[in-house]
Amino acid sequence: MREQVEQSIAQLVRSGGAVILGRAAAVVLSHHAGAFHVRLDGPVDRRVARAMVLEGMDEQTCRRRQTETDRARTQYVDRLYGRDPADPSLYHLVIDATVLSADVCVDLVALAATAFWETPAAG
Repeated sequence: MREQVEQSIAQLVRSGGAVILGRAAAVVLSHHAGAFHVRLDGPVDRRVARAMVLEGMDEQTCRRRQTETDRARTQYVDRLYGRDPADPSLYHLVIDATVLSADVCVDLVALAATAFWETPAAG
């Protein structure tokens, strides 16, 4: 599984790049100088409240899904790479997406990524 994930990510990089959500890409591409790593996060209660609005579901369902999703993501990254996906050292930018609109998050990521790629140290 690890090999398949890494091959698919490498293919995306060879094809000119991509926005990759999940798949432990922050770990897989941690040594790729041109990769800009972002984590969208926030406190659990606010993430649940946001999900209730976005998904139109009750709190119990959203809380259960959030817990399951976080657990699965953590297990996946830990089992394949021995890392914690919440480790801020994996990311160039961490945004509390529970207090900002999606449009503002997109603008922040675009601005930060552009600045990152314009620096001589970035690939």
